Amino acid sequence: MGHYNAWMVYGVRQLKIKGKTVIQELEVIKQQLIDLQSQLAFQEDTVQSLNDVVTRQQQQIENLHELCSSQKLQLAEINSDMGKNDLDERPPHY
Repeated sequence: MGHYNAWMVYGVRQLKIKGKTVIQELEVIKQQLIDLQSQLAFQEDTVQSLNDVVTRQQQQIENLHELCSSQKLQLAEINSDMGKNDLDERPPHY
């Protein structure tokens, strides 16, 4: 039985797929898998970098929104104060 198995392994190794032996084809597939893993790692790194940028920009947007709201309130107070002063003062021609 062991002799039969040896011939089976030898036969499989000599089997050709697209003009290549099974071993050669497996090496090609192995290299393709390694290349895909490298691409995936690069894409994961890129996605993480982009996520960091988006998170930072969202924080900046929120900070700017708060600043705008604060400045609107200050401007409203200034306008309100100016309006009160104008009503209390007599015009210069009196």
